Amino acid sequence: MADTSLPTVALPVKEGRDHLWAKTKEAFKYVYKHYLDQADFFMKADDDTYVVVENLRFMLSIYDPLLPLFFGCRFKPFVKQGYMSGGAGYVLSKAALTLFVEKALPNKRCRQNHGGCEDIEIGTL
Repeated sequence: MADTSLPTVALPVKEGRDHLWAKTKEAFKYVYKHYLDQADFFMKADDDTYVVVENLRFMLSIYDPLLPLFFGCRFKPFVKQGYMSGGAGYVLSKAALTLFVEKALPNKRCRQNHGGCEDIEIGTL
């Protein structure tokens, strides 16, 4: 049963692990459209990810959000330059989010179907 007291957004994608890449793309497009000017950094985290927000804020405070930055727990397999683990969560700067939505998605640099591991897919950019 839906809990209407929780603020949620219905994204135009199917549910399930097989659609994580589609959900991630749609979520970042939504955040870009509705919240870009309200924050400097944007985090993707799973529902079982624990974050000490004060520590994250302190770490990010020395970085310029107008530079395309991507932070997380870096894994090396599958992608030559590595990728940030989706399970641990990752952070995109305002500039990185803008490049992802404005440049990577429309120019088909990103995998166009819903398949693939979302953390590896975003790490290929």
